[in-house]
Amino acid sequence: MTPSLACIKVVVRVKGLGEKAQAVVEALKPDDKTAPTWLRVVERVEDGDLVLEVEAPLEKLGSVRNTVNEILEFLYAALKTIEVVSESGKKQ
Repeated sequence: MTPSLACIKVVVRVKGLGEKAQAVVEALKPDDKTAPTWLRVVERVEDGDLVLEVEAPLEKLGSVRNTVNEILEFLYAALKTIEVVSESGKKQ
């Protein structure tokens, strides 16, 4: 990310995911490689929590909002998929 006087940083923490948090991080990582140079996206696991950080120059506020929305949509779909797969595994 290029230095800027003002930037926006959004941090999303999803608590209590445990092993699911690492699965989501691994699924999101490939998208980081195609991010613009002015956008910083970091995913990590802290004590079983999923932590997502999105940071960019303030003038890119709309892009940050769109990026966070896309990540949250992906997160919802990924967690639903993990839940369904986990439930089907228990039934067998």
